Amino acid sequence: MCRSWLLKVHTIINIVILMPVLAFGWYAINRGTQNLAHWIIFSLSIWLSMSGIIAVLFIWFDSYIRRLAKQIADENDDHAIVQEFPQLLPILETVIQLRKKYTDEVNRVEQLLAVSPFADVIDACPVAMVAVDRDCIIRAYNEAYMSLIKDLRQEKSKLIGISIAEVRDETGITLKERLFANVFKGTSVKDKQINILGRKWLASANPLWDKESGEVNGGIAVFYEITEYEYLREEIRRLDRLNIVGEMAASVAHEIRNPMTTVRGYLQFMARKNESVESYEMLISELDRANELIEEYLSLARNKPVEKKLSNINDIVHSIYLLLNADTLKQGILLKLELEPDLPALLLNEKEIRQLILNLYRNAEDAIDGKGSIVIRTRKDGEYICLDVEDTGCGIAVSCLEKVMRPFYTTKRSGTGMGLSVCRNIAERHNGQILINSVINQGTTVTVCFNLKKIEICDDL
Repeated sequence: MCRSWLLKVHTIINIVILMPVLAFGWYAINRGTQNLAHWIIFSLSIWLSMSGIIAVLFIWFDSYIRRLAKQIADENDDHAIVQEFPQLLPILETVIQLRKKYTDEVNRVEQLLAVSPFADVIDACPVAMVAVDRDCIIRAYNEAYMSLIKDLRQEKSKLIGISIAEVRDETGITLKERLFANVFKGTSVKDKQINILGRKWLASANPLWDKESGEVNGGIAVFYEITEYEYLREEIRRLDRLNIVGEMAASVAHEIRNPMTTVRGYLQFMARKNESVESYEMLISELDRANELIEEYLSLARNKPVEKKLSNINDIVHSIYLLLNADTLKQGILLKLELEPDLPALLLNEKEIRQLILNLYRNAEDAIDGKGSIVIRTRKDGEYICLDVEDTGCGIAVSCLEKVMRPFYTTKRSGTGMGLSVCRNIAERHNGQILINSVINQGTTVTVCFNLKKIEICDDL
């Protein structure tokens, strides 16, 4: 900017000098002066010499201005540089005074916070707080606010005196538009939910009034994190829905199960005396399938702790491997086991863990259209013992991942939507959790994690 301005001034001066030279040449032509060419060359020489001298002066002045600007930027208050140009001394002194005033103000705020009897209390407060002036310049904040913006490596003075918009640009927080725009109009903002860096916060903001003028001269905002609260609230909703389903399932299933048991017994008796054994076996198979469905419904209604004993999860996988492998061979699917040896034993209900593995296996098998593979894997991952069921099937859409473990939600034409719901209940009864990782047209991995810190373990069975 400075160089552009100097070039313009230099051009104007050259034009001004050139004008009398041209006028003198015009006068010499009209007067018929002898040796006209010599006069023109002489005039141009004078103009070029003067232009060169002015150019040198302007280059020197440009270099001087740049050195002065660099000295100011480096916060060097040495007055030696202005001895060559004492007219610029007031400018340098003004800059020094303004910088000192700004530094003193920042130090004053820091000292005020340091000596305040409430400073430690405010910093220890889990609620994040930030105060800004009318220009959205940060004037105060606490440690919780630093945690909110994930910037703990900076010192406090790094944020005091900068615009809230700059913090917004660096961290994705739009506080100026979402909170302080209304605050500066004199309106309080109450309990506004905002998402910051993937976490949920409840934000409130109030204007700070000038007692003398009665105008808004700033604002203060507080933020309370509700991420865990929202998760727990959603979990309560899910458990309420599950409880209703469980109560309904328990009342209906018990009424249906008794007559079905009687029918199955008579069919077995009649099958021994009748030649159409295959027909009876088909009826018995269908009754068994219906009974399995009822068992899944009943598992939703179980709120009591199940009986557990020390078991090795690898042994449970081996106990149902032959059954699973026979089924996969019929379907043309390859079943592989990748079991980490010497895993610690867990307190498990073997029947429920078998049901868990069987349900996950069936889901994996249903996801494969044609040839493919299923891997059942066990491993120790830090504080967890993990059971993976991995398939090369069609995968699960992202929009469905959050819903697949809800009761009755299914993407299969003949599915009941109970399989993963039952698996989730079984995992939770064993202090575990289920994670799903899926890619469309590549496959799905369902992982059941048992936390070793929340469950009793033993190195030897």
